[in-house]
Amino acid sequence: MTSYVILREKTDASWEVFAYSVEASSDKRAIKAAAKEEGEYVAVPERSWNRRTIEVKTKTEITVS
Repeated sequence: MTSYVILREKTDASWEVFAYSVEASSDKRAIKAAAKEEGEYVAVPERSWNRRTIEVKTKTEITVS
């Protein structure tokens, strides 16, 4: 069994997390277990769900001509 994160497509074509930790033997079974209404869904194995933090850094540099 694998634990899945289920995403659902919203009306504006963006995606939202619909369910966490849905245990199933396949992505299709995870969606079937979690979804209660029609729509577009995606199941991602939790082990592949890696949050990343993005930082923007500005470097000030002084040069002499």
